[in-house]
Amino acid sequence: MLESARKSVDRLIEYEPERAQNTITILLSELVVYSLLLKIFEADALDRPGYNARAERLRLRKDDYSALAHAIYSRASLKRGRNSWKEAAALIGELNHRYHDAFDKWLDDPADSAFPVASRIPEHVD
Repeated sequence: MLESARKSVDRLIEYEPERAQNTITILLSELVVYSLLLKIFEADALDRPGYNARAERLRLRKDDYSALAHAIYSRASLKRGRNSWKEAAALIGELNHRYHDAFDKWLDDPADSAFPVASRIPEHVD
């Protein structure tokens, strides 16, 4: 449900700062749910070997979440000085913490191979 909402925001909101703000707001909840479901389904897979399709499907989303979170974090960080981006920029600290809670990595960690990604972020992030 949250993923569908985020994809709808991406398709329907053209004004980039507003799209970023709404995407971050949804990601704040989506990352918490993702992490919780992954823990539940991984534990379930341990109890019932061979029945791990849900956990596997969730694991496949990790790279997508990582790419999206890094891209939107970088874009909002770069544009935080602009008045039109202040709402989105106000959320990036919380996004960084929720990302860390879900993946045990920080979005602004220079040791992470995905950081910095700002120079290669497409204007329209899927």
